[in-house]
Amino acid sequence: MGVMIIACAGRQSMAQESIWAFNYNPASPLRDLQDYTNATSWRGWSFEGRKFMTDNVSMGVYIGYNGFFEEKPRSLYDIKNTTINAKSWRYVYTLPVLITTHYYIGEGWIKPYIGIGAGIYYIEQELQFSTFRIEEKNWKLGIAPEAGVFVPFSVIANEGVLLNIKYNEVFYNVQNIDNMRYLNYNVGIAFKY
Repeated sequence: MGVMIIACAGRQSMAQESIWAFNYNPASPLRDLQDYTNATSWRGWSFEGRKFMTDNVSMGVYIGYNGFFEEKPRSLYDIKNTTINAKSWRYVYTLPVLITTHYYIGEGWIKPYIGIGAGIYYIEQELQFSTFRIEEKNWKLGIAPEAGVFVPFSVIANEGVLLNIKYNEVFYNVQNIDNMRYLNYNVGIAFKY
């Protein structure tokens, strides 16, 4: 009976743990977004919190940011029944707010995991020619599956590094972008409590 109480207490305390992380996350555009702006986004960050529901499952929230930018050479562009011969500047800013769930694989102190997030993305898209500018601001639904690992600094440490790759798919369909897709490469400082 005493062994069962100790085992249950240990399992309950594990389920009460949380991971909080602040990440640097560059991103690579894919498909339609890559056609619009092919440059890697080095401007990215995210903050996330995860609460363990069981020993291997957590639920949480993720808030991030990425800024894509590319300058295109002088060319002919058809805009609103007008042809323009100019250089263009293209900007896309994304701000996802996602509810996440993660499944942690194995029993060791290093925690590999897979997960998924779903929620809303605030997106600003801008196309600029000299003084002419087209701007779109939208809230769209999206999903973000990911795979990663939490690596504590030592066996007994509660602080560590969070590494993951996240595929973002936003159901967008604005201007020349049908679905907005990009990959995040996250590296962050994480704290487990």
